Amino acid sequence: MKVAVYGNNRGAVRILEFLTSFLPASDLFAVAPYSEKVYFWADSVLDFARNHGIRVIQDPGDASLKREILQDMRRFAPDVLLSVFYGLYIDPEIIAVPSRYAINFHASLLPKYRGFAPLIWAVANGETETGVSAQFMNNPYNQGDILMQRPLPIGPDDTGYTLHNAATDLIARMLPELWEMIERDAFDPRPQDSFGSYYPRDSQRINQINWRYSASSIRNVVRALAPPMPGAYSYLDGRRCILARVGLRRRGVPNMAPGELFFQDDEVLVATGQDCLAIESVVVDGAEMDGATFRARHLEHLERPALRNLPEDSGFAPETIAMEGGQPVCQKYIFFGLPSLGDEEERAMVETLRSQWIGMGKKTLEFENRFAEYVGSGWALSTSSCTAALHLGLLALGIGPGDEVITTPLTFVATANAIEYTGARPVFADVEPDTLNLDPERVAAAITPRTKAILPVHFGGLPVDMEAFEALAHKHGLHVLYDAAHAVGGSYKGVRIGGGGHLSCFSFYPNKNLTTCEGGMVTGDDESVLGALKLLRQHGLRDNAWQRYQTKRVILYEASTLGYKYNMTDLQSAIGLAQLEKLEGFQKRREEIAQYYNSMIQDMDCVASCYQPHRYDGSRHALHLYIVLLDMDKLCTDRNQIAAALREENIGVGIHYLPVHRHAYYREKYALSPADYPVADRAGNTCITLPTNPSMGQVDAAMVIKALRKVLTWYSR
Repeated sequence: MKVAVYGNNRGAVRILEFLTSFLPASDLFAVAPYSEKVYFWADSVLDFARNHGIRVIQDPGDASLKREILQDMRRFAPDVLLSVFYGLYIDPEIIAVPSRYAINFHASLLPKYRGFAPLIWAVANGETETGVSAQFMNNPYNQGDILMQRPLPIGPDDTGYTLHNAATDLIARMLPELWEMIERDAFDPRPQDSFGSYYPRDSQRINQINWRYSASSIRNVVRALAPPMPGAYSYLDGRRCILARVGLRRRGVPNMAPGELFFQDDEVLVATGQDCLAIESVVVDGAEMDGATFRARHLEHLERPALRNLPEDSGFAPETIAMEGGQPVCQKYIFFGLPSLGDEEERAMVETLRSQWIGMGKKTLEFENRFAEYVGSGWALSTSSCTAALHLGLLALGIGPGDEVITTPLTFVATANAIEYTGARPVFADVEPDTLNLDPERVAAAITPRTKAILPVHFGGLPVDMEAFEALAHKHGLHVLYDAAHAVGGSYKGVRIGGGGHLSCFSFYPNKNLTTCEGGMVTGDDESVLGALKLLRQHGLRDNAWQRYQTKRVILYEASTLGYKYNMTDLQSAIGLAQLEKLEGFQKRREEIAQYYNSMIQDMDCVASCYQPHRYDGSRHALHLYIVLLDMDKLCTDRNQIAAALREENIGVGIHYLPVHRHAYYREKYALSPADYPVADRAGNTCITLPTNPSMGQVDAAMVIKALRKVLTWYSR
């Protein structure tokens, strides 16, 4: 059997050692990166291959020379290609050359940490476990079916280098079993069915220390890149200092800016965004020294020594943003809120069209029943929109002129409009700073004798404190109607939003987690409310068209009350039924994208906060919106300019929302002031929403992060 090996350093050497124990050198072919000899690894593929008579070539990573390498590979005609920690792109034409298998060893427990330098990222992110995966190379970006996986613990003092050595030793232990599978054609491949996480080569300038991060985060980065790897560095008085080893010291650093150095108990300490670090080993001008030597040689003469992110004379210039003439990060536009529609929705539409019944009928009734089952409510009533659902819900509760309904100013204007439609007055209460949901304490302070209902919004899909609002309603004799436009798929303390007898209104607009193109739904348990909703939805008629056409009896139209035309159609419901089957998969994909964003955003200097998971046990964020709040004090422009620049990078970010108190209609009618709602107003001025469409691939998500970092770096102070 002939085998080609792609790899550099210790991992590839371990594979060649294994193969040379039973295959002649003439049956082996090695490819190593051109830069291998300048790496810091002790083992060399080039040296091993030449010493054992194995043909070896160097890959310069230049696309123009791809044809030459491909021709060499075809002449060799391998049965198997094995790749290990290669670090360069392997062309699909080369992957297709082996007659039997192309297999890659990747240093993570896929689907986590796809992409570049997974071991470094695992240590830098503070993981306690990683591993090695053997996978087919029939998909890009480490997405091939998994053949074998073995875990690898990460100790508190492990570095990227020690972990790399441990991973290559693990490969050596995996090889005999894998080779037996190859010889017997006895694989049981497991598809990667998860989004996972992806780290492109230039995903972050990880080796430049940002002292505003926490001490534990910085220590993880130092461990990840500790010598003989290139090292994490900072600058002291214009000189690069590579931090080789640091110790975590959990103590306050009053009146010390991040990066400032001070001395305590014979240690050199550096202040960070949280706690501080003791410098145990540092490399300056090529010389490694301990903390005491560092102090004596480089710190004693400085009045107020500090480590900086960049040297004052570095001439560093951020990458030019597309808005200023640079190249956009992404070649295709990544839309915010792109619906995920497929063959199932198309078949359902065609089937309904061919049935000749396209208005409200049996499909709509089926969708209502299935949705009620999904959320766990007694009933569900479909509408033409969530706005219609809110309007009908308020009317069914008896809300009308002279009444007040308390709601949030941080919502789409439709929430307040629905209150206005009834003749009642919307009263706004501020939101919680950590969740951006309506604050129960602010609501309690806003209750008056005219208050008849509370209308909380599960903002972005994050459940509100429902128990607190129910307790307020019980105490004051009020109704609660929940705006769940963002919350399909979410849950509160083990109960899906819309279930548990809570009157809730959903949206199926095109950008929502579940779409019917346009549409909405009201859910609840109270049969008297359902009866009122049915009348109001269809012009006050007791019988709808579907009911009339199911009988040969003559049924005359009779309006028993003033109603509206707010019904859904069977065409919409057919789409909704297909979408409902996919909803759990959509939610998992949104969660995976959000987790990836979290891992990449949490330490961005110009981000004040981002998506937070639910705060209640048994609850689930529906993740309709992934909100990022910018730290405007660290930016030299406003939020709108940031959003515009991101769109020029082909990233379709959203803004959610212009607070209702800033809309001219409400501002002027009710004399509203931003000062009355400081938290919502600040969020409205600093928020951007990143795309989380389930149809997004991992590279799309990586491009979103790359663009965000590029734009924030450009506009940072």
